[in-house]
Amino acid sequence: MKRLTCFIGKAKISQRDTHTYFDWVFDAEYSDGEKKEFVFAKDYQIGNIYFEELMRRHLIIAVEEKVSPESKYLKKDVIKSVKKRLKHIKEFPDGIESKPRDDFFLQLNIITFTKDFVIFDFAFTGFKYIIRNIEMPIELYNELSERSCLKLRFSKDFQVFISHAFENKPIAKKIAEDLTNNGYRAWFDEWEIKVGDSIVEKINEGIKDTAFMIVLFSRCSVEKSWVKKEMNAGFVEELKRKKIYVLPALIEDCDIPPLFSDKRYADFTVSYELGINEILKSL
Repeated sequence: MKRLTCFIGKAKISQRDTHTYFDWVFDAEYSDGEKKEFVFAKDYQIGNIYFEELMRRHLIIAVEEKVSPESKYLKKDVIKSVKKRLKHIKEFPDGIESKPRDDFFLQLNIITFTKDFVIFDFAFTGFKYIIRNIEMPIELYNELSERSCLKLRFSKDFQVFISHAFENKPIAKKIAEDLTNNGYRAWFDEWEIKVGDSIVEKINEGIKDTAFMIVLFSRCSVEKSWVKKEMNAGFVEELKRKKIYVLPALIEDCDIPPLFSDKRYADFTVSYELGINEILKSL
């Protein structure tokens, strides 16, 4: 029976600015000498800090220049710059590391199995970077799940918007990461709004595309005009949908706006664990 002997993640870069743009390809080699190329993500973009994290975690261990019409934007020092960051990374001739790593967070949200392939969404390190509807050959998937420490979860096919004041960003980010860890898609402004984006347009899209809005109530947030606008938009959206949309979350003692005073809230003032568990039970 043939087995996987080498599995190399490779990024074919086409351009790089505040984000890295690449095709993410895996080269698989089997014990009988057969070689296969599996395109994991095509024309994908990811923030540079997370691209470097992919390399640090040995998910991407080779970089090539992508030759395409789009490469007219390619900066000459891109490959040289990236390869400097790859010096500490080696290829694994014996295949994927089988020893569990505490810092390795890789989540596959399984959608469908067939006899030939598995369709899944992929989330990396709890950040927003999720690649959707990937078809992986079933034999490759089986070997990966057996020999690596993947977190396998079933996908919850909806997204959760997190409304918060700037001062409450640390707890908002922790909530977003915990939602992602539990298979949900979190809309968190740091992950969704890039330099040059229209903030209003992005937020409107986020509210429209999400199934729930978590509003973090604090002494700061109830006074912020921007949070008030998001709360009002959430209230209107709830009326339009005729079902629960806004999930209040109290992170410190404050006066909850009258529109939401009759709603039961998730209480983070007792403990974070209590609050996040109440949120997860409500989704």
